[in-house]
Amino acid sequence: MRFLITVLLCCAILSAPVATLGSGTLTGASNAMNPAFSVNGLFVAETSRERDDAEVNAVRLQEAELHFTAVVDPFWSANIILAVLPNEDDASACDIGVEEANIESTSMPFGLGLKLGKFFLPFGKHAPLHTHHFPFLEAPLAVSTYLGAGLTETGAEVAY
Repeated sequence: MRFLITVLLCCAILSAPVATLGSGTLTGASNAMNPAFSVNGLFVAETSRERDDAEVNAVRLQEAELHFTAVVDPFWSANIILAVLPNEDDASACDIGVEEANIESTSMPFGLGLKLGKFFLPFGKHAPLHTHHFPFLEAPLAVSTYLGAGLTETGAEVAY
């Protein structure tokens, strides 16, 4: 677990200067076809004066997201979001799952948009949100009871 947090922090620190370079590189070549990479970490901290055990007085990883996006060609862009969650059975292990993996059209005729793959379904106000976008620490009770962890499904979306 500590190793994973160290790797995520190193990736975030090392990728920060690259973001300030803009659209060109040091050699002057275009950066338009290179993939973009980001890391979001969501940590939970709690403390108690009554109990001094490590389970209560700790900072824990709630979720980390690795986001990769790239322009595939002039007509399509790709988007992959991997979620890293702590294992419920083993506190020192993490589970990695695909939260979103899709391709999206960038230039369709008549102003149409097409998205293919796995993505959050646009149902309601809370269902399409990632964990770090929640207005509160946990999802509302009604959403978690009826929709579970989230509405991510494989399919197609056409928009106008």
